[in-house]
Amino acid sequence: MSMLGISFLNEIVRKEEVTKASDVLNHLRQHVIDSLRQKGISGEQKDGMDIALAVMDTETKKLQFAGAYNPLWLIRHENILRIDILDNPEDAITEIRGNKMPVAIHIIMEPFQNFEVDIEPGDTFYLFSDGYADQFGGERGKKFMSRPLKRLLMKNQKLSMQEQAEVLDKTIEEWKAFINPATGKHFEQTDDITVIGVRI
Repeated sequence: MSMLGISFLNEIVRKEEVTKASDVLNHLRQHVIDSLRQKGISGEQKDGMDIALAVMDTETKKLQFAGAYNPLWLIRHENILRIDILDNPEDAITEIRGNKMPVAIHIIMEPFQNFEVDIEPGDTFYLFSDGYADQFGGERGKKFMSRPLKRLLMKNQKLSMQEQAEVLDKTIEEWKAFINPATGKHFEQTDDITVIGVRI
């Protein structure tokens, strides 16, 4: 499904020249429905995808976002400077939530929402799949969860993006390295893990 989605996204953006984030997802949903011949009938295959899509205009300094279940996290430059005095560092992350529907036929078939924010030098935003937060591990064999991920990102905001990538990779590998009591082995990766961070 991911490969199919990438192919459709290339066609939508490059050939059809659709660049508004929500319109890209609306077009992508129609391509997926047509490709899988989805009709919305009972017993039909429920394939689809979650996605977070950002479109950045470097001239106007505007960031557009549209999402299917997945959010965008934005950290303002001034919050990075205040990180040491915040009681709850994860509160400094602005979360822009996507629509609660997949890119596929669904009981809810509203147009995807388009969010637009002004961006400034030093701002950082993150897009991600649910794989990092949903990864099982740790001493108790639980999911990593999104709140610890927020804390991890805020704790390391003063690092370069490359250094942040290394921290994220090291942290999740250590999380998986605990022994799963059900199997007696290390926890296996349960899903794809994608985290994209962009600093303006």
